[in-house]
Amino acid sequence: MEKLNKLGNIEIDEDKGFAVFSVNPKIYPLELVYSAAYIMIDKAFIILDGDPKKEILVEVRKKEKEQKLKELVREFNEELLNYATYKVQSERNKDIREMILQRVLLTNDPNYFLAQQQAKEEEIDDSEGIMKTWEETNHEEAKKDNENSFNQKGKNEK
Repeated sequence: MEKLNKLGNIEIDEDKGFAVFSVNPKIYPLELVYSAAYIMIDKAFIILDGDPKKEILVEVRKKEKEQKLKELVREFNEELLNYATYKVQSERNKDIREMILQRVLLTNDPNYFLAQQQAKEEEIDDSEGIMKTWEETNHEEAKKDNENSFNQKGKNEK
């Protein structure tokens, strides 16, 4: 049997068409090993064994004679890394995903916006009357000015 790496955890037997290697479950939990194995089932036969708390053993067998076991084992290890990275990123982004989903669900509820608007109006204390627009405060004066200017035009045109 040939050793593929310096760690000595990969053994390849080209004559019999299989490779066996161990995976540290503290680095790659069993669920990640399952994910990598699932991706590989179209390319190779994958057999899992061992104690998921101590050491997970993975056996990779060729499906076709022309396949190279070294490439299959390396591809399996790349899938382990891929899923480990995905898991870390998913955990980092969990709060953001939940917030976005919550926002999407709430935007479909028109009562939510009415309740938010009412809550904002209740919070604001405008005892000095400074929160009015120019039109609200000067509506009567502006209306009189418009009428006066209209009347002035009418007189000038006659």
